[in-house]
Amino acid sequence: MLDTVSFGDFIMQEYGLSLVGDIKTDGGFHYLGTTEDKKGRRPFRYCVHLDDPPNIYYNDLKRGFRGTWYPQGYEALDEAERVRRRREFGLRKLRQDAEVQERQAQSAKLARDLWARAVSASGHHPYLVRKEVDAYRVRQLPKWQKRSYQEDGAFETVIVEDVLFPYRLFLPNPSIMLCSA
Repeated sequence: MLDTVSFGDFIMQEYGLSLVGDIKTDGGFHYLGTTEDKKGRRPFRYCVHLDDPPNIYYNDLKRGFRGTWYPQGYEALDEAERVRRRREFGLRKLRQDAEVQERQAQSAKLARDLWARAVSASGHHPYLVRKEVDAYRVRQLPKWQKRSYQEDGAFETVIVEDVLFPYRLFLPNPSIMLCSA
């Protein structure tokens, strides 16, 4: 685990600055102020990496210093290990991108199948009557088998009747809005 108190001590010894605020260890860039800064100013930027070797990248935007701090017992990666990890991360990203594209293709196929099974909605659907709107660019699916998933992974199939699908559901970057009687 990374000792952020030691990092604060390091900044005090090296640069004579005392950090104000808590260090967040979520892997994102964050900003802190120091005792030398005006109230509300936070020019000290940092990013905590908890993977092996743990480290904190820091950059003071006001005073112009930057660096990477490693806790005691850890040191920077050598160039060969750095190249190996970059290659590994690149391959993992390619696999993840392929999985995302596969899921999107499956979702698109499901949407096309739903659209093909649906018919143009009549203006007599209870939802449309209640809202007093026309059935413009809306399709109606007489019966839809919807799966409801529980946290343990099990699912229950529920049959929903007279579901309305707005046309925009089948456009790129759709917003989902399904209405049933």
